[in-house]
Amino acid sequence: AYVDLWPRSYANFRYQYSPHAVLYPGVAYRAEIFQGAGKGWELSGSYDHMDFENSFVDMYGLGLGKYTGNWYFRWRALFVPSAAGLSISNHVLARYYYSGNGDDYFEINGGFGQGGEFPPGSTNVKTTWSQSYGGAFQKYINPRWGVKLSAGYSDNNIYPFIERDISANIL
Repeated sequence: AYVDLWPRSYANFRYQYSPHAVLYPGVAYRAEIFQGAGKGWELSGSYDHMDFENSFVDMYGLGLGKYTGNWYFRWRALFVPSAAGLSISNHVLARYYYSGNGDDYFEINGGFGQGGEFPPGSTNVKTTWSQSYGGAFQKYINPRWGVKLSAGYSDNNIYPFIERDISANIL
């Protein structure tokens, strides 16, 4: 849900419940507040919480966005404290609204991060890293129906594989 708060400010709230969660958390919620600043700038702060069967994860985020013409640029950092240390990830995107509205756009994005993790059966912290790149194209054919095409690539030193994905969504 998106709600207006005060002048040039809005919030995004999400809640997810999965009664028989295996891969995903049983309960997850998120809040992010956006505040306009200056000419076209947008600041944001967020909090995410995920409850898994035997553990939980809290994430704190900071973001900085800039609207200029039909372009939107955003940087977002996530901070994840844990017993293995502080993990930090960064995500950037550049989105072009080619029709001049908020629905039709082309986007390129990327991210990188570093943190720590305890390998199974060990008390030694292993330094982890990851990187990702992607793109998306979204077009609404009429006010009720649209399509979104996306592709991505990600790599990390935790698992011995590189992930590539392509998706098509009907909106």
